[in-house]
Amino acid sequence: MICTVILGGKRYFLDGTEPFIALNDYAQRIQGKQVLIEDGKNYIIDRIPDFPAERNKMKKTTRISLEEDVIKGSSTMEYNGESKTMLQAVYSSIRSEDKTKALSGLLKQGDDNVIVNEVQAPDFKERQKPITVNFDFKANNQVKKVGNEIYVVMDWDKEFAGLEFDKERKNDYEFNYKYNYTIQTELVIPEGYKVDYVPASFKKNSPGYSFEGAYTQKGKSIIYNKTIVVNKPVLLTTDFEGWNAFVKAINHFYSDQVVLVKL
Repeated sequence: MICTVILGGKRYFLDGTEPFIALNDYAQRIQGKQVLIEDGKNYIIDRIPDFPAERNKMKKTTRISLEEDVIKGSSTMEYNGESKTMLQAVYSSIRSEDKTKALSGLLKQGDDNVIVNEVQAPDFKERQKPITVNFDFKANNQVKKVGNEIYVVMDWDKEFAGLEFDKERKNDYEFNYKYNYTIQTELVIPEGYKVDYVPASFKKNSPGYSFEGAYTQKGKSIIYNKTIVVNKPVLLTTDFEGWNAFVKAINHFYSDQVVLVKL
């Protein structure tokens, strides 16, 4: 059961099971649902807003450089909507003495090749504004030197790379929320090298989800942009074949690398 507050002629739906939700934000599980509001001897029928994936945007901005065979860099992560409330819920559930370590683990997304440090933790009690986390990191095993060439992996997060469904699965798959993730990574080209190859741009759209990735050279940097959107929170079993084809296509894009060559 939820509560409706009518304030200034506007209706706000309050869900006591969501301790971190912002005012006028609603969990995916109740979005679009019809509500019956008591109004004295009468009643009001309304509907909870159904927000687009943009409402839950996660945005990652990164600048990296090469030091021998190690990538070093700094990132800013911005969380909105349900990506923010999920982060707040996870962080609040962790013991105080373990919070810093746990936050570092969340930021590196379980990748043991990434070492996160210098984390600037935000105010996790903030409700109405996006949460922003700044941190430095090192990434191992993403650079390979062969003769005069350097092969560089600029995207090691590879969202959804392993999310394929077996033909025998009989149940639909439900995402935590509508997903919108954008990333921009700038690689500073090391002195004495030039760009020999960048992967071709890739774009794949369907009614329920989309992917777009592109590498461009700008001066002495390579800029990598990626956007992934999942518009529908439930993936039906009838959609599994199309989704698996989508994942295979983005994995092919993920497998490509930037190549630098010595001048």
